[in-house]
Amino acid sequence: MPNETSWKAEKTAPQGTGVLTKAFDILDEIALQQGQANARDIADATGIARPTLYRILSAMTARGIVRCDPVSHSYQIGFRTLDIAQQVWSSSNLSAISAGELRRLRDITGETTYLAVPEGDGVLSIGRFQGPHSRRSSAELGSIKPMHCTSQGKALLAFLPERQRAKFMAQPLDRRTEKTITEHSALEAELSAIRNRGYAVDDEEIVLGTRCVGAPILGSDGTAIAAISIAGPTFRVTIERVKFLAKEVAEAARIIGAQVNPETRKRPRGADFQPVSKQAAFIGGAPQWDAKRNSLFWIDHLAPALFESDQNGTQLVQEFDNRIDALALTRGFGPFVFTGHTALRLRDSARFDLPEPVIAAATMRSNDEILVMFRHGENGVQLRRMLPTGKLSEKAIVTGPASGFCISSDEGTAFIASRTSGTVTRLDLATEKSRVLSRIPQAAGSPVSCAVDMQGRVWVALAHGWSLARLDEIGEIAERVPVPTPNPTGLCFGGETGTDLYVTTERYGLDRNDLTNAPLSGHTLRLAD
Repeated sequence: MPNETSWKAEKTAPQGTGVLTKAFDILDEIALQQGQANARDIADATGIARPTLYRILSAMTARGIVRCDPVSHSYQIGFRTLDIAQQVWSSSNLSAISAGELRRLRDITGETTYLAVPEGDGVLSIGRFQGPHSRRSSAELGSIKPMHCTSQGKALLAFLPERQRAKFMAQPLDRRTEKTITEHSALEAELSAIRNRGYAVDDEEIVLGTRCVGAPILGSDGTAIAAISIAGPTFRVTIERVKFLAKEVAEAARIIGAQVNPETRKRPRGADFQPVSKQAAFIGGAPQWDAKRNSLFWIDHLAPALFESDQNGTQLVQEFDNRIDALALTRGFGPFVFTGHTALRLRDSARFDLPEPVIAAATMRSNDEILVMFRHGENGVQLRRMLPTGKLSEKAIVTGPASGFCISSDEGTAFIASRTSGTVTRLDLATEKSRVLSRIPQAAGSPVSCAVDMQGRVWVALAHGWSLARLDEIGEIAERVPVPTPNPTGLCFGGETGTDLYVTTERYGLDRNDLTNAPLSGHTLRLAD
């Protein structure tokens, strides 16, 4: 398998750095021989005179950069290099965090996996787990490759800040093979497709006979901080196999990102929550961000009313005669309010009859369908789709007890919070298969509602827990954000960047002592990113 040209091919050095260059050549040769290199082998391979070689080896040994085996008298890489390497990504420990997922990808696919970070106008390879095949991808660690013709590079480029991407796109695109994309318009179209599907493909664009699939590791602001990839010969990594590999790579990148971001980003303490509502609600709920209007909507269930908050403050949108059960926002038809056996389309006051009261609702943004949750029997619920015209689907998905739910950004998964059972369930909307993602300990509070953030991570509001919790991939509580009131009832993400956190709360049922200790109970709160 052809190797990518790397920094090792550049043997020229600035004047006056001859000894340093020789030291690097020696280090390269020792690494290449994997601990089996003696002084004669190193001298033959590097062309360095024996007296000079011994002086350099002596200095490197004293510094711990290399070490000499006392029995075989062969040289090996010294332990001091581990300390140096550790500092490369010590701030986020990216390499260590990624290792498990890269190894897993290698084991399940049989192909070589890589980790890379941006470096100037290219990508620097900092991690690799080689596949077991004799014919495999073998790009060297430390090599810098172009962005525009590698899967890692394109994955990074697609999710870099716009200014950085524009700077890169102002440069000419070098052709590496007959399949390299060299037209800027074609690359822009490719990057747009990558952003939509979440992964990139290098289809023999840098090395003929090699195909790679890469995905970005996103930071807390949604921009790429690194990328991972799977690479192998085209006869094994076929076009038909790419879609299956892509799913695994994208999921691994998301898992790595979820683990890296908590170390690089700290939320303000709960004391920094600020009220956005003028007055406290009895039972606030169903906060939903309207990106089109750049405003937040929420309801008071018990003193039934709909509110909207924007940069000009909070306004009462409409009061109602009966308790409000749920709220859903559509892009084309505005807010839908669910009360009793009725759905109200506020834009034109249209009313639609419902078979049962709705527990919760959420909008499928791609087509403005509303997923509504009805009670079903004593302990169950059913999910049904409702068109903005009020028509309900005949088919229903029946699940266990629930108090609230949310939908993933790709609209393929629903997460269902159950105050009764203390669980959060993951439901595949296509297959209707579900599994319990998390069982929240009673000491933590009761999950009453949930939301998905910009990174696809699930958050739950914990009644009687004075907090919100973020769940990790296996359903454990990975992060808690304290809330200055005992009963958060709902949460959502919004604001200009989609990272501000909004929380509704309740004051119904709290006594005077409770309200003294938690004066913001009932208010809708905002925690700015």
